[in-house]
Amino acid sequence: MDSDRDFAQIKKLWRKTERIYTADEYHSLMRNAKRRNPFKVTDISLAMVRAKEFAQKLKLVRRNRNVNAEKIEFTKIRAIRMTQFGFFSYKTSFSDQNYKVS
Repeated sequence: MDSDRDFAQIKKLWRKTERIYTADEYHSLMRNAKRRNPFKVTDISLAMVRAKEFAQKLKLVRRNRNVNAEKIEFTKIRAIRMTQFGFFSYKTSFSDQNYKVS
């Protein structure tokens, strides 16, 4: 996997470093691990403040009620159809003709 190679390169440079005291030092270590196509390291501390808004924009919120305000019992779902990113339709029985929209 590519990610395993990436982590191996970072760890190789990390072993050569005596001590790392701050997150900035670790960021620079990751940036300098590759000479060609260096890693892009992003500090997300400010973004974490708005994580809930960001999840809602990406529609990554947990849905426990469908569009009719009925509770979705995930253990009883038998078929799922992804309609678009963040939305799905489901059946609680294979004999149901119509899908319920989440």
